[in-house]
Amino acid sequence: MTTTKHRCCDCCDSFLWWACLVLELVIRKLKANANQCFFWGVHAGPELDLLVKIGAQYHAFKIKHTDSPVPTRSMHTAIETLKLDSLTVVHAGVDSYDLTSSIRAISAFDLFREVSGKAKV
Repeated sequence: MTTTKHRCCDCCDSFLWWACLVLELVIRKLKANANQCFFWGVHAGPELDLLVKIGAQYHAFKIKHTDSPVPTRSMHTAIETLKLDSLTVVHAGVDSYDLTSSIRAISAFDLFREVSGKAKV
């Protein structure tokens, strides 16, 4: 008998691949090691794709496969609950900009350029 892994669509696989690449870029940019990197989430509530602790400071990240991310209640809840100074949303668009005073949107392209040493964001 042959079994096949269920996939809802090809988009799911491509997003997972893309999100893993973005996480790797963020970790390289911060020069973090595995002991400093965490996933944070609350059952049926907000979550962060990556929470990095460097010294006494936390760096929080959400990965969005969209070209125009918007701040969400979940993001604000994470900031309040963890008492974060800021949260960064890495997205598939081309521009980097502030979503709010505490939430910054950075394009994956800009992140890649910064990590590769081609530009500063």
